[in-house]
Amino acid sequence: MTPALRAALVALAVMSAALALSCFGGDEEPAPPATPTAAQATATPEPTPTPVDPAAVIRESADRMEGVQQMHFRLDHENGASEIVRGIMMVYAEGDIGGADRMRAEIEGALGTVKFETGVIILPEGSWIQNPFDRSWEREDISIEEFFDPQDGVAALMREVLEPVLEGIEEVGGVETYRIEVLADSGDLAVFPTATPGFEVRATLWIGVEDLLLYRVDVRGAISEDESSGILRRLELSRFGEDVDIAPPP
Repeated sequence: MTPALRAALVALAVMSAALALSCFGGDEEPAPPATPTAAQATATPEPTPTPVDPAAVIRESADRMEGVQQMHFRLDHENGASEIVRGIMMVYAEGDIGGADRMRAEIEGALGTVKFETGVIILPEGSWIQNPFDRSWEREDISIEEFFDPQDGVAALMREVLEPVLEGIEEVGGVETYRIEVLADSGDLAVFPTATPGFEVRATLWIGVEDLLLYRVDVRGAISEDESSGILRRLELSRFGEDVDIAPPP
């Protein structure tokens, strides 16, 4: 065999072996890692929610409530009542505020052991109370501040509360509200004219998340010496800014 033929056979053998390896054997090299896209490389992290400051919420709500001239209210009691005119103990009241010195209310009250229903109308030109026995209306010299003042009283209360704590978010009358627990001195409860200073009470405020209006307030504890420490007052407010027609009695 000539040297040229031997070299040709060796080259042919090498080529055959290489072809066999490429078809039937050998480990594949791993694919290079994927390069992050521009969107992946610049993704913005989720923002951390700003904590709610309950004291700031209460201050802003007080400002909002001072500007409300019309509203509907309901006041209820547990384990007690609030004294109003003529010695009447008011257990429940529901009515409307129609602006400065304009109010009407239906009242469930008691004189001693006698329970009855009556009404009150207060206007700039005069005020009246309904005789619970014959349902006639009688003139009575009374102002909103002397009777029950949800319009100015709630804002005054919110400006004096102590140690506000946000307890969560709750729905009240279909409205999402902040529930805030506070402490207050009974002397700051101008909403109730019989309140005297020196009694610590606990209160819960339900303030609208979106509009910062006060929808409900619970006041727990005595606000005068002759009340039970277990008394609960619940004031609910609604229909803010709606026109109300309050007229003298027929």
